[in-house]
Amino acid sequence: MADILRLNTGAPATPYAQASRLGLIGGDPAGFPNGRRVYDDVTDIALRVVMGGVLVSGFNKFPNNRLGDGVSVNGKDPVLSFPFMAPSPSRRDRRHIDPGEEGGGPVR
Repeated sequence: MADILRLNTGAPATPYAQASRLGLIGGDPAGFPNGRRVYDDVTDIALRVVMGGVLVSGFNKFPNNRLGDGVSVNGKDPVLSFPFMAPSPSRRDRRHIDPGEEGGGPVR
């Protein structure tokens, strides 16, 4: 079996401001599993689908919407042009900032 991603080129790209980190199950047809964007939360998507999300109408219902790895945001916003990587944080001066905490970014 080949390890490949399929891409539906008929699905228009979604601007970052309207994109859902949950991709297709979050109502964003351009998101994972239709390709892979830097900001798609593949772990949460896979957990919800593997646990039966595709069997329930509306993927984001209880108990599936409670499944995830607990990480809903990145420390920095993604760079939306090549090479798609934000600068690394300083190891010496780094303090972890939780989502929702000031400077932690929005909870998406």
